[in-house]
Amino acid sequence: RASREQTTVTARTSREDWPDSESWVRHEIDIAWARRVTASEKARYPVRAYRIGPRFADSLSMLDPAQFTKAMRATVDVVTGRVAVVPGRDLHRLRDGSGGDDPYVVRADGAKCWRASIENNAPSARRLHYWQLTDGGIELSRVVVHDDFNA
Repeated sequence: RASREQTTVTARTSREDWPDSESWVRHEIDIAWARRVTASEKARYPVRAYRIGPRFADSLSMLDPAQFTKAMRATVDVVTGRVAVVPGRDLHRLRDGSGGDDPYVVRADGAKCWRASIENNAPSARRLHYWQLTDGGIELSRVVVHDDFNA
């Protein structure tokens, strides 16, 4: 399964076929979850409630098909809550700069920004930024290149 998942690129649906960006993104996440989570894991890793941030859909639109597939896998790992245990995700809080002493990014409402690897060892490797809300929920922020530290 792992080798099949690494080489399979999923064709995304056309964003224009949906009434709005949020409907399109939720559909793509549902498809990715169906493919990423095995039948025996589906009860243990359901898609939990999440929000789509205002820039998330646009950040996905910039990706080529292989990057999009990888981004959807990382997104599924986040919305199922297993991102911290998936090898290679390099999950950590986002800092307000590249220095180890830079402060963590926190919104005025108390939400904390997290960063997970989508790609590794690639030029401009992509990262997924998302907010951990104070009520425990998730808000997907955007997909960025490695050196982008903006939430």
